[in-house]
Amino acid sequence: MDEEGLRRTLRELRARVAPEDVGLTPQPQGRPGPRVSGLAQSDMDILMNRAVGTYHRFESGKMLPRDDYLRQVGRILRMTEDEFTQVYLFCLGQRPPHPLDPSGGVTMAAADAWRRAVQGQREIAYVNNVQWDLVAYNQPFADIFENGVPENTMRWMALADEARDHILTDWETRWAPGLLNQIRLAHIQNPENRSLAQLHRDVTRDKYAGPIYERGTEVYIHPDGDVRPIHHPKKGPGLITMVVSEPASSRGARHVVLLFDPLPGAEDAAPPGTHRER
Repeated sequence: MDEEGLRRTLRELRARVAPEDVGLTPQPQGRPGPRVSGLAQSDMDILMNRAVGTYHRFESGKMLPRDDYLRQVGRILRMTEDEFTQVYLFCLGQRPPHPLDPSGGVTMAAADAWRRAVQGQREIAYVNNVQWDLVAYNQPFADIFENGVPENTMRWMALADEARDHILTDWETRWAPGLLNQIRLAHIQNPENRSLAQLHRDVTRDKYAGPIYERGTEVYIHPDGDVRPIHHPKKGPGLITMVVSEPASSRGARHVVLLFDPLPGAEDAAPPGTHRER
């Protein structure tokens, strides 16, 4: 624990929150003791419904807090995601498992800049947010879809007939186990995200994805470096190598580049079709 960094940061965060802004009566100017700007440590105990002195022990580095305590402090002090991450690191030496704000990672910082950057890339490229909503993409990415670019890339990969039957070759064995486990982990990491909760429910109920999702035998965290088969509507069958990074200002968002390499004889190959009954 970085006790000095924690004390300094929390003092600054308390100083910017006026008592009246959180429903407390401002303390009289002539009271005994040092003058406090913003919330006092005792105010924090009142707001958090904790025993007197609890917050003092925390801010002094004498109490190792749990995740729920840190989140309560973060909400009262109106921390940004970066501030919350810094306090979490000072206390526990690691990043928080999920954002302070349930919508964190949904509204992506610097989205316009990312659109410009992605549109300038030669390879297939796109950016999606924490719940896999599409934020930016280029024309080579759009060329993959015959029925229009989907709003949510993971929902398309997991549930769309176009993806499972015509584009993502060997969907049941090469694609589904990994991407469905990604959905499971994202739902766990972001328990208050309604879009991920709905995707979790829809996948569970799906005739084809549901059984694979329930088995959950795949140990799979991210697709970076994966090589997977695909049938490109314009280029034919091939392999894509996935290169994935996370924009630093938007936790959980992903910048994905797909390197397409055609298979020998691809120009003569037929679309993959499906063996599943309809």
